[in-house]
Amino acid sequence: MAKVRHGCRTERIELIIKINHLKRENLKLRNKIADYKRTLYLIRGKGCKLTEELLKIEIENCIKMIKFNEETIRDLKEKVEMIPNEQL
Repeated sequence: MAKVRHGCRTERIELIIKINHLKRENLKLRNKIADYKRTLYLIRGKGCKLTEELLKIEIENCIKMIKFNEETIRDLKEKVEMIPNEQL
């Protein structure tokens, strides 16, 4: 019986660790977006059209990754909630 409890606890802890990892990754991506936007603001109008387009693409990619991570976080939170608390 102790193994069952340990298994549930371990699974729950692993899910929480994954959630926290994704949250940290999202924070890093948001910081990256802020850096890209600052750079974009600085080079705008200076004749660096290719660089501007590349920065815009990078910003879009970061936003897509953040959205994907948020969906994954929601799914993982649902899984954590499905694990019965009385087995902890």
